[in-house]
Amino acid sequence: MSTDTAPNPVTTDPSVKSVQTNAPTGLTSDAASSRLKKDGPNAMPDTSDHPLRNALAKFWAPVPWLLEASTVLEVVLHKYSEANHCWPPGL
Repeated sequence: MSTDTAPNPVTTDPSVKSVQTNAPTGLTSDAASSRLKKDGPNAMPDTSDHPLRNALAKFWAPVPWLLEASTVLEVVLHKYSEANHCWPPGL
């Protein structure tokens, strides 16, 4: 007993009718090439970010802000505990 009594949804789909194609066989080569010339390739634009922007984005968060603030505070207070052997010279 077959349970496949419903009509084929691909052939009754209004979107198939709107693109004017035959669902089981698809487009002919001529129709595909004319649509390629008319509409362009079926591709998404490249939306990837620039690598430098990705690297700088790593510093835009609460933890990096805390580390940057503590570094500035060390310099302002002249507390060079992490780098007292090399910077600033003469200390």
